[in-house]
Amino acid sequence: MVRNTVVSTCDALDPVFHDAQRDALWTWLQLEPDSYIYPHYFVVINEAGVSVTVACFQRIQLEALKQQFQQVECFTESNFMYIRYKVGLLFKRLPGTDVWVTPKDMMFWARKLLQLHTMEELIDRFGYDFITSFHVDLNPLFMHNAFPKNTLAFNALKNAVLATDARYAHYFMDSLSAYARQLTPYHQIVQEPVQDGISPHFDLRVPHVVVSYMSFLGCTQEDGIVCRQDVNAFDCCRFYTIRIKIKADGLVMFHPVQGDANETSLVGTVVHFGEALLQLEPFSIHVRTVPIKDQVIQLHFNKPPFRVIQHYLSAHTLSICLEQDHWASTGDKLCSFHGQKLVLRLIKTLPLLDERIQPDLLVNPYSLFRMTPG
Repeated sequence: MVRNTVVSTCDALDPVFHDAQRDALWTWLQLEPDSYIYPHYFVVINEAGVSVTVACFQRIQLEALKQQFQQVECFTESNFMYIRYKVGLLFKRLPGTDVWVTPKDMMFWARKLLQLHTMEELIDRFGYDFITSFHVDLNPLFMHNAFPKNTLAFNALKNAVLATDARYAHYFMDSLSAYARQLTPYHQIVQEPVQDGISPHFDLRVPHVVVSYMSFLGCTQEDGIVCRQDVNAFDCCRFYTIRIKIKADGLVMFHPVQGDANETSLVGTVVHFGEALLQLEPFSIHVRTVPIKDQVIQLHFNKPPFRVIQHYLSAHTLSICLEQDHWASTGDKLCSFHGQKLVLRLIKTLPLLDERIQPDLLVNPYSLFRMTPG
């Protein structure tokens, strides 16, 4: 359950500008793309970025945009303007105003309209209930069957905090996310955009594969799916965030490996300039420590190859973000927008439907009866 929260219901599942000149949001924004080779101002709409002129960037009034579309997420950071207008965003009315906000633009509008400049000031004014109730109520019956309910409560609080600001991920343990790095020939445009100078920025591409519903080898279970081995539509890039607890009485420095770690597992080296013995306690089972000498410890991650993207070192915690290319393999799970998950099995060849058609995926027909309606 969510409290005092509404879900946006704009008239498209994931609005993209196939014909920008006829789109209501485009008509209101009237973006002016910047043709300069090194643009300085950008407007990001539903994760698609457009470089715009300075005059265009300064002309867009976000308060008027909120008044016009109401359930639209918008804020600025430096020379970037972010706008999201799609189905499924969670909004709450910012107390004392007529503006509806999401966890992502909440602080921007709190600073702009209420002069609340930090999360602590926002919590002092409206309480923790305001920022956590975007997602879920914490179960008050924690004394009954306490362990699983406390776990659910912690996860609910974690999700609410991360929705407020992803930078707070440093305070949690392992986290993993993935995205499609490169489009493949399987990723086809859903609808060809009009060549009006702006619509091509918003091409919506999805994997276009041939699916056959039948039982075959590893696809005898209702949650099984067989994929032809040469289909690369589901390859992705993973982000791991690993965290290590530090106990030290002096200056601590971390020296990450540079570039791709290839097949080696070395993440970097932690050096301590102090008298007490340096102690590292990884939160992840995939991280191991190797002492080199006094006050020098190497960190290894047992899932190479990877690249160290960034790290954050505080007085007591070291957080490291790793990037890793992942090719779809047997045992992976594929999940649809509505939450149906299937376990993947790769195989070299699949049976021909006829002389011309060879399926890319085989899905067990029994899975149709357990899918979520909608």
